[in-house]
Amino acid sequence: MFAPGAKYSYSNTNYIALGLVAEKAAGHSLSDLIQERIAGPLHLKSTYLVTGSGEAKSPRLAHGYEPDAAHLAPVLPLGTPAGTAFAGPARAAGYVDTTWINLSTEWAAGGMVSTAQDWARFDTALMSGKLLPPAQLKEMKTTVAEESGNPNRYGLGLEKKVGTPCGTVWGHDGQVPGYSSWDYTDRTGRRTVSVFATTIFGIANPKSGAADQALVNAAVCTMLDKPIPTTPASVPTDS
Repeated sequence: MFAPGAKYSYSNTNYIALGLVAEKAAGHSLSDLIQERIAGPLHLKSTYLVTGSGEAKSPRLAHGYEPDAAHLAPVLPLGTPAGTAFAGPARAAGYVDTTWINLSTEWAAGGMVSTAQDWARFDTALMSGKLLPPAQLKEMKTTVAEESGNPNRYGLGLEKKVGTPCGTVWGHDGQVPGYSSWDYTDRTGRRTVSVFATTIFGIANPKSGAADQALVNAAVCTMLDKPIPTTPASVPTDS
């Protein structure tokens, strides 16, 4: 689409390709590499890559929920085929339980199981320089502009999020069926925040979406030791 490093375009497929490259180069499965190179050394005891449909069925997992077909249709993009729905047992109030959807389909693009505590430990190790050599961390933090009108910038799997009401943070967000996450840190890794929600489309309507964004903003501002905003704030310019 463009020369490497020139522009921004997010692609799950590219992360899958990167996982295949890592396996070929190392001669080990990606799940083993994550355990050997990241989860093990950082003592992330509840973090692993999902590789099959059965291994994630732990009773300790937070259950994820998405609207059923009738309630999902109004929040889907235009052009989505009629009847599109998530698989899972029916729940009250028009939801289905998506906990057991096989996340190995996401694989290197985000098929992870983790906890907020583990993710905070990972963010701290990454941004403080404990996880990677300085040159590699510098490459991750070399960013390009995102879409027109979006103030945030994207590096190598790491986003510089400028558009928060309390200042710039680094990290990533992600979604898989039934789960959303926002994991951020300051530029040194000394302070982190992780917000997890057990749905994606369940917060897609304006009222729920506004409440969800307010929660994330409050968490980020608390992390940065700044007052929680009571009204929408302009985009800050500090870094």
